[in-house]
This record gives sequence, structure tokens and C-alpha cells, in this order.
Amino acid sequence: MLRTGIYFASILAAPGACAAAKALPDDLPGAIREFDAAAGKHDQFRKANVDSVFNTEAMARCASLAFKDKERFTIVFVIDEAGHVTRVYYEPKTALGTCLANELRRTSFLVPPEAPFFVKYDINAM
Repeated sequence: MLRTGIYFASILAAPGACAAAKALPDDLPGAIREFDAAAGKHDQFRKANVDSVFNTEAMARCASLAFKDKERFTIVFVIDEAGHVTRVYYEPKTALGTCLANELRRTSFLVPPEAPFFVKYDINAM
């Protein structure tokens, strides 16, 4: 019996591993600037993989807090090359924003087209 095999060798590296890691902003305005710089570039990824998170049971629990928070707020979060949320920025600090931030930190996404990948939502709880 003759056995043949084909072996494929590949180099495994996280996306962007060859490039120097980009420092994340320290505050919400810096995160918004990063989001705005890439706005529109990855709308399809965001719509297919990120928007659905806001339709989960966990997010519905957070929405029950909205009756307390009548303020509009902005939330920006950063997805790394593995699809994990590494940073969440939001202002003003509200119960709803804190709940969403905690849920997002426990959420995994598909690997984004580039990392860090900034996602921004303006939320009006009224």
C-alpha cells in the first residue's frame, strides 16, 4: 500500500501582529476621533456582527434601566484582533451605560477586518 500525503505549512500570526500595536485613546473624545477616522470603512462588518449584540437578552436587561436614565449618551468600544472587547468608553456615566459596558466586556465578536476596531453608538434612552 502506497501512502501519500500533502502537508501545508503556514505561519500563524494574529492580524496586525507584524505591525506595532496601536495605543488606545485615554478618553471618550479620543475614541470618537479614532472611530470617525475609520467611519464607513467597515459598516458591513459592524452591521452583520456588532449590531446583533444589542438584540440579546443581556442587553434587554440593560434596557430595563433606561426608564431611570433619560440622558442621551455615547458609547465607544474597541474590539481587538481576536474579537474581544478590550476597552469601553461612555459618557455621561449612567446606570444604562454601565450595564451596557459590562455586557460588552463579556461579549466576543468575529475577528474584525483590522484591529483595534472602534465601534460607536449614540444612545437616546428617552
